Amino acid sequence: MTVCCKYISISFALILSVCTICTTATAQNTALDFFVGNWALKVWSGNDTVQKPDITAQWKLEKGLDSVLCLLGNVKIKGSDYTREFITQSPNIKTQYIRTIITNDGSTIKLTSSGWQDKLLTWTGTQVQGEKTIQLKEEIHRLSNKCFIAAFFILNNGKWVQTQTELVEKI
Repeated sequence: MTVCCKYISISFALILSVCTICTTATAQNTALDFFVGNWALKVWSGNDTVQKPDITAQWKLEKGLDSVLCLLGNVKIKGSDYTREFITQSPNIKTQYIRTIITNDGSTIKLTSSGWQDKLLTWTGTQVQGEKTIQLKEEIHRLSNKCFIAAFFILNNGKWVQTQTELVEKI
Protein backbone atom coordinates (compact mmCIF):
# COMPACT_ATOMS: atom_id res chain seq x y z
CA MET A 1 0.00 0.00 0.00
CA THR A 2 1.39 3.41 -0.89
CA VAL A 3 1.71 6.16 1.68
CA CYS A 4 -1.02 8.11 -0.14
CA CYS A 5 -3.49 5.22 0.06
CA LYS A 6 -2.60 4.63 3.69
CA TYR A 7 -3.24 8.32 4.47
CA ILE A 8 -6.54 8.27 2.61
CA SER A 9 -7.64 5.04 4.27
CA ILE A 10 -6.78 6.40 7.71
CA SER A 11 -8.87 9.49 7.12
CA PHE A 12 -11.71 7.33 5.77
CA ALA A 13 -11.50 4.98 8.71
CA LEU A 14 -12.25 7.87 10.98
CA ILE A 15 -15.38 8.69 9.03
CA LEU A 16 -17.35 6.69 11.47
CA SER A 17 -15.70 8.65 14.16
CA VAL A 18 -18.10 11.57 13.94
CA CYS A 19 -21.71 10.84 13.18
CA THR A 20 -24.61 13.09 12.75
CA ILE A 21 -27.46 10.78 11.87
CA CYS A 22 -30.73 12.47 10.99
CA THR A 23 -33.65 10.42 9.73
CA THR A 24 -37.32 10.02 10.36
CA ALA A 25 -38.11 7.65 13.22
CA THR A 26 -39.00 4.29 11.69
CA ALA A 27 -38.15 0.82 12.98
CA GLN A 28 -35.13 0.68 10.64
CA ASN A 29 -33.85 4.05 11.80
CA THR A 30 -34.30 3.29 15.48
CA ALA A 31 -31.55 0.69 15.07
CA LEU A 32 -29.14 3.58 14.44
CA ASP A 33 -29.57 4.50 18.12
CA PHE A 34 -27.01 1.74 18.60
CA PHE A 35 -24.32 4.36 17.87
CA VAL A 36 -25.39 6.81 20.63
CA GLY A 37 -22.76 7.10 23.39
CA ASN A 38 -19.02 7.30 23.90
CA TRP A 39 -16.78 4.94 21.96
CA ALA A 40 -13.08 4.05 21.95
CA LEU A 41 -11.57 3.49 18.50
CA LYS A 42 -8.55 1.35 17.68
CA VAL A 43 -7.46 1.73 14.05
CA TRP A 44 -5.14 -0.50 12.02
CA SER A 45 -3.94 -0.18 8.43
CA GLY A 46 -5.16 -3.22 6.50
CA ASN A 47 -6.68 -6.07 8.49
CA ASP A 48 -3.84 -7.10 10.84
CA THR A 49 -5.34 -6.38 14.26
CA VAL A 50 -2.76 -8.46 16.14
CA GLN A 51 -0.27 -5.59 16.24
CA LYS A 52 -0.58 -2.39 18.29
CA PRO A 53 -3.15 -0.04 16.65
CA ASP A 54 -1.84 2.69 14.35
CA ILE A 55 -4.31 5.21 15.81
CA THR A 56 -6.48 5.41 18.91
CA ALA A 57 -9.30 7.93 19.17
CA GLN A 58 -12.60 8.68 20.88
CA TRP A 59 -15.97 8.98 19.18
CA LYS A 60 -18.91 10.60 20.95
CA LEU A 61 -22.49 10.55 19.62
CA GLU A 62 -25.60 12.09 21.14
CA LYS A 63 -29.19 12.66 20.07
CA GLY A 64 -29.70 16.06 18.49
CA LEU A 65 -33.46 16.29 17.93
CA ASP A 66 -36.59 14.89 19.55
CA SER A 67 -38.93 14.65 16.54
CA VAL A 68 -36.59 12.80 14.17
CA LEU A 69 -33.58 10.61 14.70
CA CYS A 70 -30.59 12.96 14.64
CA LEU A 71 -27.31 11.95 16.22
CA LEU A 72 -24.56 14.55 16.65
CA GLY A 73 -20.97 13.66 17.35
CA ASN A 74 -17.28 13.94 16.73
CA VAL A 75 -14.07 11.96 16.75
CA LYS A 76 -11.12 13.25 18.63
CA ILE A 77 -7.54 12.18 18.10
CA LYS A 78 -5.21 13.37 20.86
CA GLY A 79 -7.93 15.78 22.00
CA SER A 80 -8.48 17.45 18.59
CA ASP A 81 -11.54 17.06 16.35
CA TYR A 82 -10.80 15.11 13.17
CA THR A 83 -14.13 14.72 11.32
CA ARG A 84 -17.68 16.04 11.22
CA GLU A 85 -20.49 14.35 9.34
CA PHE A 86 -24.17 14.43 8.50
CA ILE A 87 -26.32 11.38 7.78
CA THR A 88 -29.91 11.70 6.66
CA GLN A 89 -32.62 9.59 5.09
CA SER A 90 -33.11 10.07 1.36
CA PRO A 91 -36.26 12.11 0.68
CA ASN A 92 -36.91 10.00 -2.45
CA ILE A 93 -35.96 6.52 -1.24
CA LYS A 94 -37.02 5.97 2.38
CA THR A 95 -34.80 2.91 2.76
CA GLN A 96 -31.63 4.77 1.77
CA TYR A 97 -29.33 6.91 3.93
CA ILE A 98 -27.06 9.66 2.63
CA ARG A 99 -23.86 10.47 4.52
CA THR A 100 -21.55 13.45 3.98
CA ILE A 101 -18.29 13.78 5.90
CA ILE A 102 -15.70 16.54 6.04
CA THR A 103 -12.31 15.56 7.45
CA ASN A 104 -9.62 17.69 9.04
CA ASP A 105 -7.32 16.90 6.10
CA GLY A 106 -9.75 18.60 3.67
CA SER A 107 -11.41 15.51 2.24
CA THR A 108 -15.11 15.39 1.40
CA ILE A 109 -16.74 11.98 1.57
CA LYS A 110 -20.21 11.13 0.24
CA LEU A 111 -21.71 7.71 0.99
CA THR A 112 -25.05 5.91 0.81
CA SER A 113 -26.44 2.88 2.65
CA SER A 114 -29.67 0.89 2.63
CA GLY A 115 -29.34 0.40 6.42
CA TRP A 116 -28.74 -2.65 8.58
CA GLN A 117 -28.95 -6.09 7.00
CA ASP A 118 -29.00 -8.29 10.10
CA LYS A 119 -25.72 -7.29 11.86
CA LEU A 120 -24.08 -5.62 8.82
CA LEU A 121 -24.29 -1.96 7.80
CA THR A 122 -22.58 -1.12 4.48
CA TRP A 123 -21.72 2.36 3.19
CA THR A 124 -20.46 2.98 -0.37
CA GLY A 125 -19.48 6.17 -2.17
CA THR A 126 -16.57 8.48 -2.91
CA GLN A 127 -13.85 10.48 -1.22
CA VAL A 128 -12.59 13.65 -2.92
CA GLN A 129 -9.25 15.02 -1.79
CA GLY A 130 -7.91 17.79 -3.96
CA GLU A 131 -8.41 16.67 -7.55
CA LYS A 132 -8.41 12.95 -6.71
CA THR A 133 -11.64 10.93 -6.33
CA ILE A 134 -11.55 7.45 -4.78
CA GLN A 135 -14.36 4.87 -4.55
CA LEU A 136 -14.89 3.78 -0.92
CA LYS A 137 -16.77 1.13 1.03
CA GLU A 138 -17.20 0.68 4.79
CA GLU A 139 -18.66 -2.49 6.32
CA ILE A 140 -19.76 -2.25 9.95
CA HIS A 141 -20.08 -5.65 11.63
CA ARG A 142 -22.04 -5.43 14.90
CA LEU A 143 -20.54 -7.89 17.39
CA SER A 144 -22.59 -6.93 20.45
CA ASN A 145 -24.50 -3.98 21.92
CA LYS A 146 -21.15 -2.51 22.97
CA CYS A 147 -18.78 -3.45 20.18
CA PHE A 148 -18.40 -3.46 16.39
CA ILE A 149 -15.71 -3.81 13.76
CA ALA A 150 -15.55 -1.46 10.78
CA ALA A 151 -13.64 -2.59 7.69
CA PHE A 152 -12.69 0.00 5.05
CA PHE A 153 -12.03 -0.64 1.38
CA ILE A 154 -10.99 1.26 -1.76
CA LEU A 155 -11.88 0.16 -5.28
CA ASN A 156 -8.66 -0.77 -7.07
CA ASN A 157 -8.81 -2.11 -10.65
CA GLY A 158 -12.42 -3.23 -10.15
CA LYS A 159 -11.76 -5.06 -6.85
CA TRP A 160 -12.42 -3.93 -3.28
CA VAL A 161 -9.13 -3.89 -1.34
CA GLN A 162 -9.24 -3.63 2.44
CA THR A 163 -7.19 -0.67 3.64
CA GLN A 164 -8.13 -0.32 7.28
CA THR A 165 -9.85 -1.97 10.25
CA GLU A 166 -11.37 -0.38 13.34
CA LEU A 167 -12.35 -2.04 16.60
CA VAL A 168 -14.93 0.21 18.25
CA GLU A 169 -15.99 -0.38 21.86
CA LYS A 170 -18.50 1.54 23.98
CA ILE A 171 -16.92 3.19 27.04
